[in-house]
Amino acid sequence: MFLINRSKSTRRLLSFKRRGNTRRNSSPTLVKSARIKLSEKKYRLGETTVYVEQGCFEGPNGRFHLQPQLIDVLQVLVANAGEVVSRNSLMETVWAGKVVTEESLTRAISELRKALHDKASTPKFIQTIPKKGYCLICLPEPIDEQPDEASVNTAHSLHSLNILSYWLGGVIVLTGLSVLASLR
Repeated sequence: MFLINRSKSTRRLLSFKRRGNTRRNSSPTLVKSARIKLSEKKYRLGETTVYVEQGCFEGPNGRFHLQPQLIDVLQVLVANAGEVVSRNSLMETVWAGKVVTEESLTRAISELRKALHDKASTPKFIQTIPKKGYCLICLPEPIDEQPDEASVNTAHSLHSLNILSYWLGGVIVLTGLSVLASLR
């Protein structure tokens, strides 16, 4: 099951999965483990980094923000990388409960392609499957937010300092107690 960080979208995606709308047309060239969860906060598509919570892309041409629907469309495609996602499924998931035409989805895909510097004629990211839908053909790579070595060393040093201070504090208390006991 996958989640989008927005609460309305989460409800839509969960209800989408409950209705049994799953796709079984997976591409044989993609490995299932290459898929990422929609809860990922950032991931890379080619040279472009997608920041889900901020709703923006950062790539060779700079950083720019996208409309929430565009991020939602991309999130659904990312969660189903290598599989065909029907136009109806995308519309039901992203624009649930709203009256929109297929032109809204077509425009969203076009804007995503423009942001990713992709072309419909020679796709690197989003492929149109005629009469069926769209497929994300580029494997998304999750970006782990691992702390750098300097911050790990600093945290380790602070932890060691805390242990040392507790140990010294214990020695001082015991020394004080032994001095008091000897005075009686």
